[in-house]
Amino acid sequence: MEEFYCVSCSEIVTTRQEALLCNGCERWQHRRCGTAITRETYRRAVREGVEIPWKCLFCKDEEPLPIAESTMIDTDQSPVELPEPMEESSIEDPSILNLETNFLIR
Repeated sequence: MEEFYCVSCSEIVTTRQEALLCNGCERWQHRRCGTAITRETYRRAVREGVEIPWKCLFCKDEEPLPIAESTMIDTDQSPVELPEPMEESSIEDPSILNLETNFLIR
């Protein structure tokens, strides 16, 4: 009998364990090894004889990233107002005022 190894943990996947077959590389992975498939979802699929479409991390990484849609920016909108910079005199803590003298580079 052929043995199959989990693509995540490299342990043997037995017929008694919950495992998923990758639709990309056709290798097995234990459900509990980071598949994001819940036990409830897995058992419902087995009960109903439904295949769970799933790809392992290796095959997901090989998929091209989706092309982002461009976003139209309304240039007639008023610009975002930034807060006014603080004046040195607005700082009351003397230890902050003297940072230059406190942290001289030697």
